This record gives sequence, C-alpha cells and structure tokens, in this order.
Amino acid sequence: PKELEDPTSRTLQAVVSLGGCSASFVSAEGLVVTNHHCAIAALQTNSVPGKNLLKDGFAAKNRADEKSNGPTARIFVTDKVSDVTTKVRLDLDKQKDDRARYKLVEARQKEIVADCEKGRPGTRCSVAPFYEGSMFYLVEQLEIRDVRLVLAPEAGVGNYGGEIDNWRWPRHTGDFTFFRAYVGKDGKPADFSPDNVPYKPKSHLRFATTPLRESDLVMVAGYPGRTYSGKTKAEVEEAVGFGYPRRQKLCEDYLAALDVVSKADPAAAIVATPLVRRYGNALTNTKGQLEGLVKDGLLGLKAKREEELRAAGPKVAQPLDEIAKLVLESKKTREADAELLSEFLSPKLLSAAHLIVKMAEERGKPDA
Repeated sequence: PKELEDPTSRTLQAVVSLGGCSASFVSAEGLVVTNHHCAIAALQTNSVPGKNLLKDGFAAKNRADEKSNGPTARIFVTDKVSDVTTKVRLDLDKQKDDRARYKLVEARQKEIVADCEKGRPGTRCSVAPFYEGSMFYLVEQLEIRDVRLVLAPEAGVGNYGGEIDNWRWPRHTGDFTFFRAYVGKDGKPADFSPDNVPYKPKSHLRFATTPLRESDLVMVAGYPGRTYSGKTKAEVEEAVGFGYPRRQKLCEDYLAALDVVSKADPAAAIVATPLVRRYGNALTNTKGQLEGLVKDGLLGLKAKREEELRAAGPKVAQPLDEIAKLVLESKKTREADAELLSEFLSPKLLSAAHLIVKMAEERGKPDA
C-alpha cells in the first residue's frame, strides 16, 4: 500500500506523463503504451496527402523503422515529489491584494523551479498547486526528448465508434498506441539522433498471467489534469447554468466549421483531425458532465453539505458567502470574459506565436 502512495516508487515509476496524456513503460527497452488519441500529433507529424497515418495507422517492422514523434514530443518520468507548501505560502495571508498575492506565489514557484533545475540538464521541475492553492508540491522529472512511434492501429480500430463509446464503459474501441523512449548512449536525455539507444526504465508494467476474479482490487495510475470537486454550490450552479452549456455550443460550432474544411481538402483534413478529435472529445465530456450533474442531484448534495458547514459557525459560513457574492458579481461580465477566453486565446496563430517566443527565450538558457 505504501508503494502505491509514492509516485516515485518502483511500481509507479513505470507510469509516466507525455505532457498531456498518461502512459506506462511495458518493457525493459523503453516501450511505452498509451491511448490512441494521445498519438494524434505523432500520426499527423508523419502523415502527408496520400499517406494518411491518422486513417491507416502505422506499424514499425523493426526499430530502424520507428518514426520520430517530432521535436516537441516528450516523456516525463517522475523522480521525486516534495512538499514546498511552506516556502510558497510563507506570509501569504498578509497579502490583501489579489494581484500582489498571485505575483508573489508565481515568483516563488519560479524561484523554486530555477533552483531545482540549476546544473541539471535533462531534469524538468514544476510546482503543482493542490486544493486550490492550499498545498504546493515540487515535482522533479526526467525529460526524455527522443520519442518514436512504434505501433498505432488504423482509425477504424483506434477510434472505433467515434464519440459513441467515448467517456463510457464498457468500451469497444482499440484505444491504444505504442511509443518507444530513446536517450543518448550515455543514458542521458538527448535530441533525436540515429545513434540514440532505447531508454532502460527502472521498472515496467507486466501483463497479468492470471485472469481477474470478482472482488480483486483494480487501480488506475496516471496524470489526470485536475478536479473541481471542491467547488461550492454557487460555483456548481454557475457551471450548470452557463459554463457547460456555453462550452457545448462552442464545441458544436467548431466541429461544424472543421467538418466543412475537412470535406473540401484532403490535406486540410490531416491538419484538422487533431482539432476534430479534441473538440469531439470535449463535447462528449461536457454533455456527459452536464447530464451527470443534473441526474445525480449534485446541487442538492452541495446545498446539504454547505448547510452542515454553516452550522459550524460564522467563521466557516463567511467564506461561503464571499464566494457566492463573487460568483454573482462575475455574472455581470461573464459573457465578455467567456468570449475573451474562447475567441482570443483559441486561434492557432496566437498559440503558434506564443510557442515561437517561448522557444526563442528557452533556447538561450544553459540547459536548452
């Protein structure tokens, strides 16, 4: 049990992050298994009109046939996790101005990361907030930069049923892909090179040799994004009444536009495929969450829990009232705020410009 609590344990070190997806080492030669949708970028990178791997899939005949996932592909192996809450939150309560508080937290996070990465090429550090910033953890990871595509099923298998099966169980989709991690001959992370060798992980998962039985313990380990289970009743009401319905409409509009573009040009269809999968995935998720929130009576449950909290006295009730007041105040500008976040930050040209500036800045650093 203790080993399952420690992300750096021998068992859990086999579970890695792709920087947006979870994956696992499944061989001593750096073979990694992940979801099919996590390979969309790699398949797109290696596709051209007339050879669409997104549709037809890919299978390397040997290691020399494995294809690079591109210069931005990464595998992150967690080496250490430590509590840095005290460092980040020191005297934070004295900061009454929200912007000043945010800037102070940001500065401390950057300082901790800089100290962690200093003189350690190949190591990436990050400070992750937990429980809405109540706790902070420093995560130290080995950053593998040479990632290659080994096997991905065709779309008819990897995306069987489209969104019909997505986010539901049981599923009938062959939602898997295999990558391989490569490093330099010295065992250290390196950019793509024919001379690189497969990474040898400290541990890897093995397929069970006996079938599962009823009541067997089954756990899933990975790197999920975030949870909003701590939201108040007022925040959940806002999500049900405005946030989720708006996101659903936005995804539907994006998908309709992408459908027109994809049907008009095969080359454009290759470029559009990751976005189609992204917004299709988000649409199914949003509709399912909205349906679940209403069907499961979460608002009633939140109201009951808040009543119990309020019974503890004014010290507990006051923050709940303040949050409800802030949510009510935000309704005055929520349409404009939502437009800014979805329309201004979504365009690919803006994302590309941001990435170019970031890469130019990072390239000048000693550990670039």
